[in-house]
Amino acid sequence: MRISSNFDDFKKLRDAIARIDKFKIHSALHSALNSTALHLIPIIKAFTPVKTGLLKSSWNFEILHGLSGATLVIYNKTFYSQFVEFGHFSRSGTWVCGFFMLTKGVQNAEEILKKELKREIEKIIRVY
Repeated sequence: MRISSNFDDFKKLRDAIARIDKFKIHSALHSALNSTALHLIPIIKAFTPVKTGLLKSSWNFEILHGLSGATLVIYNKTFYSQFVEFGHFSRSGTWVCGFFMLTKGVQNAEEILKKELKREIEKIIRVY
């Protein structure tokens, strides 16, 4: 019994990866984080309670780039958002449970990000 292997495809992949510059990787990461945020914001808004609509309409995101990579930050600038998220005591002293809208919304963030990163990497490799 004889087993033979052809490593041409691996060599092509290795050569393609070597040609990818850091800017394209940085751009792909930024695009994947942006797409992830655009998927997550509507999910978070769906979990957000509506009284006046201010809290729901105030969700936003920012992508921060640093030396060690990039970070997706989803935030709400309304002063009371943390109280609605985690709960608070009312004026009468009773506990009002939180809605955990951000917590629930980002539970699937890792899966979405993996899918978006895969899509971006496939776009880069297809070029080569």
